[in-house]
Amino acid sequence: MDTKRLVAFLKGLKAHNNKAWFDAHRDEYEPLRQDFFEFVQRVILDTARFDPALRNLTAKEAVYRINRDIRFSKDKTPYKTSFGAGIGPGGKKGNLAGYHFGINEQGKVFIAGGLHMPEPNQLEAIRQSIARQPKKFTTLINAPAFKKQFGSFDGERLKKAPRGFDPDHPLVEYLKLKQFAVWTDIPVSRLPKKNPEQFVADQFKVMAPFVLWLRAVSA
Repeated sequence: MDTKRLVAFLKGLKAHNNKAWFDAHRDEYEPLRQDFFEFVQRVILDTARFDPALRNLTAKEAVYRINRDIRFSKDKTPYKTSFGAGIGPGGKKGNLAGYHFGINEQGKVFIAGGLHMPEPNQLEAIRQSIARQPKKFTTLINAPAFKKQFGSFDGERLKKAPRGFDPDHPLVEYLKLKQFAVWTDIPVSRLPKKNPEQFVADQFKVMAPFVLWLRAVSA
């Protein structure tokens, strides 16, 4: 995958986010898109070694469309300025915990995992599991490699303990979370030239125990 050419294309798209420019540069876009598909497929194969639920996943199921859904958005620019993929059961349309990989026009690589927008029943199940088995959860999030790579949880959270949960629970700040996802970003220059797909899969492997736990308690 030629990340230098990809970032240059995405920068151009950011500056000229319209159909005319995109159509004029489609010959540049198509091979970049194909390279990204092939890269994602290799990431999937490497990730499936420690997450067997991904063994039959294809890049076609995982890679997001570049077209934005502008139906309910004030921003009517038609294209995303990133290439990305949702790597989990069901791919980009799945609602189970999984992994995310993307590259944007700023030359940043995003690596993430978990559940960014859990459904209400999933969120309730996750909170119940944390409340009932706090040691299991803290063991996962305090694993040295996990903590070093992804740090603490950010994202939206309630101001008070969710209804039905003890406001004095020692993990109440985690019970307030609306999202259970971790992520990091690195400059695209940090992607190794040799086996970059293995580098991405290795980051996923660090978060895999957390992702698999989320999937098990919220499925």
